[in-house]
Amino acid sequence: MNKQWLHFFSVLLLCYVIEETCSLKVEDLPLPKTYLKAVELAKKDAGKDTKLLEKGLLILKNNRRDCMTNCKLVDTCHRLSPECCPEMTPTCLKLDIVQAFLKAQGKL
Repeated sequence: MNKQWLHFFSVLLLCYVIEETCSLKVEDLPLPKTYLKAVELAKKDAGKDTKLLEKGLLILKNNRRDCMTNCKLVDTCHRLSPECCPEMTPTCLKLDIVQAFLKAQGKL
């Protein structure tokens, strides 16, 4: 009985690993020029304060990921994630977070 559970969880883990490696993530996409401009502005605004720069870049990264499913999150979503805002492109529809969002909405 214990071996059956071990085999079951091994197969389950293997399925999870395969799905994670095959799915397209936001981090896998090339960064758009408009996002890179926002990063440069954040660097300029932060000056020599590294903690402020880290926080600013983290906010930009999180907003980019969150804008993929909600274009009305911030006014600059179309600049942070042009793949998905104002309209979802085929690349956007392949992203794991977008697919999960659409599945939760019942649109997929």
